Amino acid sequence: MNYLKQAGLLILYITLSVSSQAQTSTDNCKPARAAVPKYLKEKNYQEAAYYWQMAVKECGKEGLDRALYVNGKIAYKGLLSIAEKAKDTDRIGVLTDTLVWIYKGKMELENDPVWTEAYANFLYRYKHDESNLIDSLYTLSVNQLHEKSKSYSLYRSLRVKLHIHQGMTGEKDVYRTELIQHYFELSEHGLMALEQQIDQKKKEEYETALNKMDGYLQSVIKDCADLDAILSVRLNDPSKEMKATEIKRALSLYDKRKCELSDTYLSLMAELLELEPSAKSYHLVGIGYYKKKDYSKSTEAFKRALEFELEPQQQNEYLLDLGKSQMAVKQYKKAFETFKRVKGELEAEALYLIAQMIASDVSKCGDSSFERKSAYWLANKYVNLAIDKGLKNVDRRKYMDKAPNREEVFNEGLQEGDEILIHYWNEKTLIRF
Repeated sequence: MNYLKQAGLLILYITLSVSSQAQTSTDNCKPARAAVPKYLKEKNYQEAAYYWQMAVKECGKEGLDRALYVNGKIAYKGLLSIAEKAKDTDRIGVLTDTLVWIYKGKMELENDPVWTEAYANFLYRYKHDESNLIDSLYTLSVNQLHEKSKSYSLYRSLRVKLHIHQGMTGEKDVYRTELIQHYFELSEHGLMALEQQIDQKKKEEYETALNKMDGYLQSVIKDCADLDAILSVRLNDPSKEMKATEIKRALSLYDKRKCELSDTYLSLMAELLELEPSAKSYHLVGIGYYKKKDYSKSTEAFKRALEFELEPQQQNEYLLDLGKSQMAVKQYKKAFETFKRVKGELEAEALYLIAQMIASDVSKCGDSSFERKSAYWLANKYVNLAIDKGLKNVDRRKYMDKAPNREEVFNEGLQEGDEILIHYWNEKTLIRF
């Protein structure tokens, strides 16, 4: 009898015999069972499969235990590998059907999530048209294995759901919600697995899986507003707090889509700061609030960023942004002191901002017109300091036409070159024309 007929009859025989109520073991059961692992050890899959068939027949229904199913899977997967190398499609079909029977049989015998996961991955490769079955198997295994799931099982599970969603004609929105929720659950397992891995190769595998899942999610997100809505639901889920690693990946979705810094983005950043405070994160939050013109929050965030130990260039950048935030709410004296601390490449910009700030607030610089207009000399002083530090395309006499003229100076009993104190800013400057 040729192999294909033998295998086909085997499946039929097994199906009939296992359903029978009067199936008992024979004297040939033990020798047949013992021969299977012996030939498997030698990688003689043909003989192992032969004795496995005999064991199934001779040991009866009660003999179909865990060991026999596991050995059957090994034997037939070995034969399947040989058939694939030979590109024998007919034999591949029969062998995959036999393996499906083996997987199903053991699932009926016991709940083993590792086996269920293996069955799902087998169908994903060989019976990929059975999407609903594969989906249910992945869901069943992942719900038990969590972070112990294989990296490829995680992204395949989401891909199968996505495939089902794309093929639907009705209730797509309902299933889309389920798909998105599944993404968050799978990502959580993947991130936990990533944290637990010691082996670098395994780490890379889970990182790849997470990146693939991010890509699958992106395919169902309509726009930045949709992403906002999705992440807002996850962020406000009272049953499950987001961990730092999950928040970072959520934030990366915004970056990949080049979305503006929204309320949800800022809320995620605030959550991240609670878990992992850092100068960079506080600075990013500050920028977000500054763009949204919430200057009290941006000022606080920039201050917190500056509490960390920073490189000089980074400190200057954060000081400049803090000064701008203070300047935006007309906290000019505080901004003045902040800008004066800026050094390096950003010093010219800081000095020019001081000049603009002084010029915009001369009304507070004295009781008389002369005292108030004198502040323009101070503003122009900072313009020149900024130009000396490298500022381009600015007139050195930018504010001189607003400063007191010669007659006004003479009337005050002063002259060109005299030093004058601008009390509001507690800064001295020279009278010049």
